[in-house]
Amino acid sequence: MGWTDLHDSIFREEWDRVRTRLQLELELLDENNLVVGPLAGGSHRDSGGGNSAYDDDDASPSAPVVRSSRSTGGTRETFERDDDMSFPLHLAAQFNAPEDVVVMLLHANPAAAAERDHVGNLPLHCAAMFKAKRHIVELLLEAYPQGVHEREEWNHKSAIEWAEIQGAPDDVKRLLREYADLPEKEATERHEQLLENPVRYLEKREERRQQNNEERLRREALEHIKRERELDDELENTRRRLEEALADRSGDAAEQLARLQEAANVEANCPICFVTLWGSELACVSTRCGHVFHRRCLHRAMDSRAACPKCQEAIKRQDVRRVYL
Repeated sequence: MGWTDLHDSIFREEWDRVRTRLQLELELLDENNLVVGPLAGGSHRDSGGGNSAYDDDDASPSAPVVRSSRSTGGTRETFERDDDMSFPLHLAAQFNAPEDVVVMLLHANPAAAAERDHVGNLPLHCAAMFKAKRHIVELLLEAYPQGVHEREEWNHKSAIEWAEIQGAPDDVKRLLREYADLPEKEATERHEQLLENPVRYLEKREERRQQNNEERLRREALEHIKRERELDDELENTRRRLEEALADRSGDAAEQLARLQEAANVEANCPICFVTLWGSELACVSTRCGHVFHRRCLHRAMDSRAACPKCQEAIKRQDVRRVYL
């Protein structure tokens, strides 16, 4: 028992170094044909609060967990406890280890998921206390589903309660509640499957996750296509509305232009003879009120009345001025 290099590497979050040490241990596991034995009664804490792995003075720390066909030929750090009775898996849960690191730790020693430290914390409790990411919580729940119902021995709180207290992400709290509602028989079967064949269990878990990811990606792709179609329809409707608005404005502009042209044409004609003033060979004159006439037409009109034929304002002949258009 003691602080190992693996504990130290996890504490320092030197994940590449952790991976290297775990890979060596897994190779040692394969070479020595190690098999993981079943856990007696789930958690290794008895009802009296003692650690069952240490109640027997003749038993080594790893005795209840590992059986080997021959000598390991090396140290298995995943089975070592530090001075706080924590396995490397406890530290990995506290320090938010990458998913592959947690998988390797569980591969090497899946029974550690059901072990408690000196204050009675399961790795799952540590994960909830330190707001671990979903992948850690999910792996620990799959490794030891019964742990969601167990309470740590210092504050007597469950992982769900710690997740609520610490403000864990909603998906983590939802996952914990789902496992809390899991039938006991199914939870026990999952745990036994992991202990009997951790490699196959983790492979099946990876297969399930890939299937779930594929299904999620398929749903997201369908949602994306649906959203694109909705956007296309929205753009088409917007384009059509703009075209209609432009057409209406163009029609209004054309009508307004026609009216202006008509008014201009009217203004460009002599109000008396209605012959155009522009470019006419006839002389043009302007009255004091600003109206323009052919000189001949205005003089004839003033012979009968000394007023502007347009606005009827009184004018005199000296008020008339020649204009050139």
